[in-house]
Amino acid sequence: ENNADIEFNLQKSLKETKDLQEDMKAIKEKMMQEKKVEWQDKKELEKLIERHNSLQSEIKEALEKYKENIQNQEEHSKPSDELKEKQEKVQKLFDQLQSEEMKDLMKKMEELMKNMEKESALEMMEKTEMSDQQLEKELDRMLELFKQLEVEAAIEKEIQKLEELAKKQDDLSKETEENQKPNEELGEKQDTLNKKFDEIQKEMEDLKKKNEELEHPKSLEDSKEQMEKIDQDMKNSKEQIDQKQNKSASKSQKNASQRMKDMAFQMSAQMKSGEMAQMEEDMAMLRQLLENLVTLSFDQEQLMTDFGYTEVSAPKYVSLVQDQYKIKDDFKVVEDTLHALSKRVTQIESFVQEKVTDIKVNLKKGIAQLEERNKPLAGEHQQRTMTYLNDLALMLSEVMNQMQQQMSSMMPGAQMCNKPGGKGSGKSGRIPMDKITQGQGGISGDMQKMAEKMKKGEGGKMSKEFAQMAARQAALRKALNDLSQDKKEQGKGMPELDGIGDEMNKVEIDLVNKRLNNETLKRQQDITTRLLEAEKSDRQRDQDQKRQAETAREQKRSMPPALEQYIRQREAEIEQYKSVSPDLRPYYKFLVEEYYQSLKNSK
Repeated sequence: ENNADIEFNLQKSLKETKDLQEDMKAIKEKMMQEKKVEWQDKKELEKLIERHNSLQSEIKEALEKYKENIQNQEEHSKPSDELKEKQEKVQKLFDQLQSEEMKDLMKKMEELMKNMEKESALEMMEKTEMSDQQLEKELDRMLELFKQLEVEAAIEKEIQKLEELAKKQDDLSKETEENQKPNEELGEKQDTLNKKFDEIQKEMEDLKKKNEELEHPKSLEDSKEQMEKIDQDMKNSKEQIDQKQNKSASKSQKNASQRMKDMAFQMSAQMKSGEMAQMEEDMAMLRQLLENLVTLSFDQEQLMTDFGYTEVSAPKYVSLVQDQYKIKDDFKVVEDTLHALSKRVTQIESFVQEKVTDIKVNLKKGIAQLEERNKPLAGEHQQRTMTYLNDLALMLSEVMNQMQQQMSSMMPGAQMCNKPGGKGSGKSGRIPMDKITQGQGGISGDMQKMAEKMKKGEGGKMSKEFAQMAARQAALRKALNDLSQDKKEQGKGMPELDGIGDEMNKVEIDLVNKRLNNETLKRQQDITTRLLEAEKSDRQRDQDQKRQAETAREQKRSMPPALEQYIRQREAEIEQYKSVSPDLRPYYKFLVEEYYQSLKNSK
């Protein structure tokens, strides 16, 4: 109920923010056409201020319910650490929606209402309009992030319910097989479990609908067929208990239990691998965004220089103003991309949106001053625009570092490498060869430990370990394919890597199906050995003398014989002049010495 209220409040607040912008724009246009502020304008502004205050109250109410939900979930469920971390970040973003800047603007607007100076009121309304635009984007982002968290929490909840129900069904199977209790009591227990599974089926349908409402739905396989088989096994077991066929009933119960475990495992593995794939896609988008921002910063710097050398009356001035408009249009694309990305990446803080607003304000004011031919004031806004673009690029660079660290923690033994020119360098963020080998070796070792546990009969408690292992293997396979593609693009193809990805995929399939036999372990060892050989070949290729760079050596430059003879003759003639000591006055003597000196220098 709280989730529904929070979603309703966010949607209502988002709509109200859009309406406020439209109404504010209409009042502002009306006031600009009037000579002075009318009494009716004052009343309309008072209503807008009241609506802004009401909007802040609605946002505060949604925040309180969100905090209440987080406290309650600790009592009723056990969310994963990753989900908890996301929920805490969303709560922080909720807190930041309580804009102190908006409250200050409303107070200043109320003060201006007493004097009602037209110019001051228009300026304050423009600031409020920009603040509302920023709030609209933040609310839109919060609504999407909240929906995503709701889906993720629901998936985890269903996984937990399936695992718990599978355990109860397994326990009941043992009781049924050993005839520990009367059939009537066993039938009642089975009936209770059947009803619980019906509830899970309904919740899964609701989960599917909520997932489809997301802008970027999560990849959830259709489990309808699997649930129908579980449902049929459970119904069969109830009928068999009623007919006192306890052995058959026990077998049906075991089948239902195993199917539930498999379904929970597949949902968990799919969720982790989907999250890894989404993060890689987001990082690629963020990387492109950073490149675009840096390009815009350089373009703005060059434009400032060009304006400095151009007179306002020159024809080129108009062309440069058009270039400034182009930078503004290009930044709109960056803004839209960043907003779309922020709906999926919780690491992007709200102050990033504030920096975007600063850039938009200065671009707008800079263009207005350029059209007024006021170069000094326009130059100030252009300088601020360039500075804010650089600040925004630094902020997003920090976001990328955080995402890389998160991916590293999700994939032990395969850290990110950003060292330019080092091994594995290519596209930024690619995992180098040695780290992939280390990661695969780590998986191989962990699989050996899991195989030992399975021999001891602990295989039924390892669904989570299998899911994590499958996600790690999928990530390493993706990293190896990317690295191989990079090498081919650079003309340094590695034939040693051919076929390894397919073998990794087979291991991944075995892990998803919880198969860990001698064949799987042998395949894993072969993959690790082939990766080590490929790494060694790559290292030797880098050290090949044919490709080794050499420092340029200083070559002794020899003079042509004819030129050498001419220089000797000339030096002899100069010496002859020196041997004759003419009787000259000091002034001419100085000129002769200077002439001799110039001859020497000309050599």
